Amino acid sequence: MYCGRNLAAFLRNHPLRKDVPYVADLAALERAVVEVFHGPDAPVLEADELRAIAPENWPALKLRIHPAAQILKLEYRVAELLRAIEEEREWKPAAASAVEVIVWRRNSQVFFRELEKVEERALAMLSSGVTFAKICEIVAADSDATKDPVEELNRLLARWLADGILTAKNT
Repeated sequence: MYCGRNLAAFLRNHPLRKDVPYVADLAALERAVVEVFHGPDAPVLEADELRAIAPENWPALKLRIHPAAQILKLEYRVAELLRAIEEEREWKPAAASAVEVIVWRRNSQVFFRELEKVEERALAMLSSGVTFAKICEIVAADSDATKDPVEELNRLLARWLADGILTAKNT
């Protein structure tokens, strides 16, 4: 499990980056997949558990990201590249673009995907222990004029529950 723990940091300054500039981010994502697979267990929060919460208790609700999940800040869009390699599809070099990728586990299977800007801010705040009311404020402030903040929050919450990245709440 510890093999390769420092590979991404090593590759950040390696001459190989001249020809393959995304190699350190690819190594970081691959490492995160291993760490998430072996990470701590916790019960996944289910939609029925949220439905059972009285509406007046929602503002103080504190949701948590599963302890095995990781959010990576990357300089290259390597998620699709790694997915293509894993699926043995043709791949192309990763584009340079700052991106955050979430890596999580559900039912012993590891998943990863790029985060949307509003989602990355909301998950960062969730990780710091803010209340659901604060998450609502963040989503409302980050939603563009064409999106209904309530629909946006419902969409994100439904995705997080379906993905299994939330765990037991603390109120």
